[in-house]
Amino acid sequence: MYCIYEITRMVNDVPTPDIIMLFHPGICDFSRVLHELGIKYCVTKQGQQLCRDEGGLTLERLMDYITPEMLESYGITMVRPRETAIQVSQEPPIIGKYEAESYLRLCDAVTERLRQLYNNAKRFARRLESQQGRQNSVVATWSSEKISTKALVWANQFVSGKERNWEKFIKGKLDELTPDMCGTVAASFPAEGEPVGEWLAAQ
Repeated sequence: MYCIYEITRMVNDVPTPDIIMLFHPGICDFSRVLHELGIKYCVTKQGQQLCRDEGGLTLERLMDYITPEMLESYGITMVRPRETAIQVSQEPPIIGKYEAESYLRLCDAVTERLRQLYNNAKRFARRLESQQGRQNSVVATWSSEKISTKALVWANQFVSGKERNWEKFIKGKLDELTPDMCGTVAASFPAEGEPVGEWLAAQ
């Protein structure tokens, strides 16, 4: 259980907003506890003088008096957020300029690689589909799933490899095709539990 009090305190003779939070693990009548502490304060020499001068004891004045130690016997924890808060304005940055720039460059590189994979995979798929139309002895036996998978594998090899000439690369791949590569669709996908990255690299 908790209770939050918003009060005004005098700090260097200037009215200053403040927040006080009281926590208790079970059911607690915070008003009763504060009233009891107020009575104890009023019988002290300082409290008697304040009550005479101001005609009573306000909650703001009581909060200036009570301490976390006074509330411990009631099982209450007192927190002043404005005093315990970390002043972030003077703290060094959580992420420095160079770290942020490095991370952004990495994100850009990953995004660019995915874009290249996507664009090249589409080009390879279109070329393989055209080979089907020309009755390529190998590609003619492939399903659309097989073509899509092979296109993605070749795109990964092209983007990661040293050959930059797309036409030369695809010609070399088509020349490598042999009749014994007319596998089933199931063989076109990684086995259960096989990491996709390793499977792509092996294609």
